[in-house]
Amino acid sequence: MNTKGHCSPKYIILQAVYFKLRFTLSYRDVEELMKIRGHCGSCHDSALGL
Repeated sequence: MNTKGHCSPKYIILQAVYFKLRFTLSYRDVEELMKIRGHCGSCHDSALGL
């Protein structure tokens, strides 16, 4: 997985993608989970394709 150009580290992007696919969550749900875990939501929008 190429994560060049994203503002988040690779492990955070992979974790967000894992949550999205494994638990069939919406992008909003994943964003909320990442905020709870202490990661900014705006960075993950681009990582998840929003």
